[in-house]
Amino acid sequence: MPARIVALADAVASAIAARFPDETVTRSYLDEAELSEITGRMIYVHPGPWAEVEPATREQKWRDFTIEVVIRDRHTAAGTLPDSWVDDRMAFVEEVWAFAGDERDAALGEAIGDAIPNATEVTVPYEPDYLRDFKVFQAEFTVTYRELK
Repeated sequence: MPARIVALADAVASAIAARFPDETVTRSYLDEAELSEITGRMIYVHPGPWAEVEPATREQKWRDFTIEVVIRDRHTAAGTLPDSWVDDRMAFVEEVWAFAGDERDAALGEAIGDAIPNATEVTVPYEPDYLRDFKVFQAEFTVTYRELK
C-alpha cells in the first residue's frame, strides 16, 4: 500500500481528470515537460508536505496532507501574447482550485475518502518570466487535506 500522501495525490489527480476530461492530468513528482516542449494544457499533481497538526482526542490526531497542483499551457500563435489568453487560463486555474478544495463536492469526497479539504492557496498565479520568454502560462496552488488518524 502506498504512503497516504501518495494515495491522496493519486485520488486528487483522478478526481481532477474525471471533472476535466479534456485535460491532460498526471500525478508525478516532477513537471515532466520542458517549457519549450509544451504543446497544450497540462495539469500536474504532486504529493507535498504532511504533518500531524494537533490532537483531536487522547486517541486520535489530525493529520494534514498537502497536494501541489501545477497547471501549464503554451500560447502557440505568432505575435504578442494577448491578456485575454492569460485571463482565460487564470479563470481555468480558479475553476480547478475551487474544485480541488470543495469539501461539498461528492465526486471529490468519494475519491479522497475521509480527508477533508482544509486550506487552499494559489501560491503562483502566473510566472511572468515563463510568459515573456516561452509564451508558457504556469500557475501553482496547494490544497491541504485534513484527516483524523
